[in-house]
Amino acid sequence: WQAWMWKRGAGFDVVTYKGGQNTYGSLAASDISHNLGKIPEMIWVKRRNTTENWPVYHKGYNNGSSPENYYAFLNLNSGNTYGFVWGQIAPTSTKFTVADGAWVNGSGSDYIAMLFASVAGISKVDYYTGTGSSGNTITLGFQPRWIMVKNADRTGVNWITYDTLRGWTGTDDKFINLNQTYGQGTTTIGPPTSTGFTVNAT
Repeated sequence: WQAWMWKRGAGFDVVTYKGGQNTYGSLAASDISHNLGKIPEMIWVKRRNTTENWPVYHKGYNNGSSPENYYAFLNLNSGNTYGFVWGQIAPTSTKFTVADGAWVNGSGSDYIAMLFASVAGISKVDYYTGTGSSGNTITLGFQPRWIMVKNADRTGVNWITYDTLRGWTGTDDKFINLNQTYGQGTTTIGPPTSTGFTVNAT
């Protein structure tokens, strides 16, 4: 078994809310307050009272240009998609917006949202461009113990995680795909460094 923990108030917040509390009238969108104290850089939302996908907001969608116009699903391997999940309204340090629809704002439905933001020297939410060759250095500003990586613009690529507890050294790295139900696998991504990690896979 594996568990990862985030300290609330230090780059992470959890919010529960009821769908259908529309703020924007005919647009049927709702503002959801949060206590992150900074602008969320990634948001996961899950409907709690029935089966539904996990929509994800990330500041890196569309190469960081109007990412509030895009979404992906944490439980699927699809790439980011243009749409109105976030009301096409950028999140702020006090709220984020959800549009009408069962994924994030079904009338009377219960939802939970998990919000992430970078904390200098501790955590980093960001994005990078692949090079197609080994030796791609990713700088975070600290030595990571856990990473999650998703190819944002391609379908068929899993949400992959590595951590130093299970084994992440740059050789025979243990990984888990968050959107799959099978156990961990082994591959080589590249080692963590004192300031980030190096992608040695092509």
